[in-house]
Amino acid sequence: MAEDGLTGFENFESSLSKLSSGLSKQERLVINNAGANEFERIIKPKIPKRKNTDEDVHLVDTLEHDELPNGSINVGFSKAGKKAYIGRLLNDGWDKRHKDGSYKHINGLHFFEQADVESREPLEAAMTAKTKQIINQKAGHNL
Repeated sequence: MAEDGLTGFENFESSLSKLSSGLSKQERLVINNAGANEFERIIKPKIPKRKNTDEDVHLVDTLEHDELPNGSINVGFSKAGKKAYIGRLLNDGWDKRHKDGSYKHINGLHFFEQADVESREPLEAAMTAKTKQIINQKAGHNL
């Protein structure tokens, strides 16, 4: 019998009962925020920085996390910074129109896609560690 007066089976049943409730919105936010922080850490150095400008706000400064009602998090450029369209153009590329009416395609840098590929393993590791921590707390384990 355990110190709290419960047998191993009762502790197990209690732990299962706590785990069966699933993850709350706040717990999902904590887990997803760990992943968003990893993604942001990897993408920030990939975002191009303008030099020789008097602007106070640069594209990288407008990167933010948006919490969604279902507990997920979006990482992107803020509307308030008014730089999101520049980020899209730099990432995706654009067509430049010449005076004669012809177009030249300017290739994008694809920094979001590069960061997505590069961040998969560290993002997964951070989210897995945070999930294990929350599950252990719910189950009553202090690992």
